Amino acid sequence: MAGVSIPVVISWLLTLCTIGLLLYQRQTISNLENELLEHSVRTRRSADDRDNNLVYLPVYAQISRKAMKRICMQHRFEMNTNKRKEKSNFLSKEEPKRKKCKSDMSFDEPRLIAERTNSIGAAMRDGEQWYLTEFDFGYTIIKFLTSKKLNNSEPTELYTLPIPFRGTDNTACLFNLNFWKSLYDQSDSRMDIQAEEHGIWVTYRDERDFFAVSRLHPSTLKIISNWSLPAIHPEALCNSFIRCGILYSVECTSDSISFSPVYDFYKHIYVSGRKHTIQGISNVTMVQYDPNSKSIALFSSGSIYSIGLV
Repeated sequence: MAGVSIPVVISWLLTLCTIGLLLYQRQTISNLENELLEHSVRTRRSADDRDNNLVYLPVYAQISRKAMKRICMQHRFEMNTNKRKEKSNFLSKEEPKRKKCKSDMSFDEPRLIAERTNSIGAAMRDGEQWYLTEFDFGYTIIKFLTSKKLNNSEPTELYTLPIPFRGTDNTACLFNLNFWKSLYDQSDSRMDIQAEEHGIWVTYRDERDFFAVSRLHPSTLKIISNWSLPAIHPEALCNSFIRCGILYSVECTSDSISFSPVYDFYKHIYVSGRKHTIQGISNVTMVQYDPNSKSIALFSSGSIYSIGLV
């Protein structure tokens, strides 16, 4: 030791002290990490629902960018899954389930109900009752309690509308559209509002001139769903109707009318079913399905027909 200088001894002592201090700090940091991790787990377990969007990590944790990205992506996936579940539950409450009714059907022969002097108009059926509008513009709706009273032209009530109706595809509803092109070939109707077993439906041409359909909630009249059906060409149709959640096209010639199923709104697919053709009917201005009587009301050149469905 006699040969070792005092400065060298002091330097070694400082080095040993520094190493000891670093070891002590490292142990202290490790203890703090364990305490924070344990506290974070307890906090996460006891947190309420509003803390579900938080990710807890210890303050002193060292983690790579790749690992952090993986954690964030997993957390985002879990959040989106929960949101989809909530949205699915909301839609299941808003949108009724499909009712049990036959998608395939047969048509009875047309039954003439009444003759009107005006060749343009619409006849809407609701069970045994009928509602009639004359021409394609006006303020009045005529109510008939039965088919017999309609045939005898014995109205029960006369309703005066605050604003005029336009077109011949009428029903009792309110739906605003910014598109003013006629829906069907040789038609003045901008939209076709219909009611069937599942609620209210509106068909129209959208901004791309496609055949479009909106489904409304029967109580609130809020839009539940929208469809744009580019494979269906409205200019090739003289009308359409919806029954049992299925869209049927109506095609007209100079002496016949044909019905075909073309789209299933519950399966979200185009369908190609059996076509039914009726000879001797032309110039159709309105086709309406009535879920109460399970029949189709048809207005053709002043003649009102009823076609039963089996």
